[in-house]
Amino acid sequence: MMELFAPEAIAALFQVVMIDLALAGDNAIVVGMAAAGLPQQRTRAIFFGMAGATCSSGADAMPADGH
Repeated sequence: MMELFAPEAIAALFQVVMIDLALAGDNAIVVGMAAAGLPQQRTRAIFFGMAGATCSSGADAMPADGH
């Protein structure tokens, strides 16, 4: 249990969080650019775009062996 608080583990966690935040910002920019041209369905496009980005990032975080 003490391995979780090792400096290497904390540094690795910090790196993963920073990369995740950068990719989330990138997704928001892309969805915003795609929805900008939609006059009436903008809110719906943003909702489904963010939902898709969230699901795809969750799938990326899963290990390859499924556990």
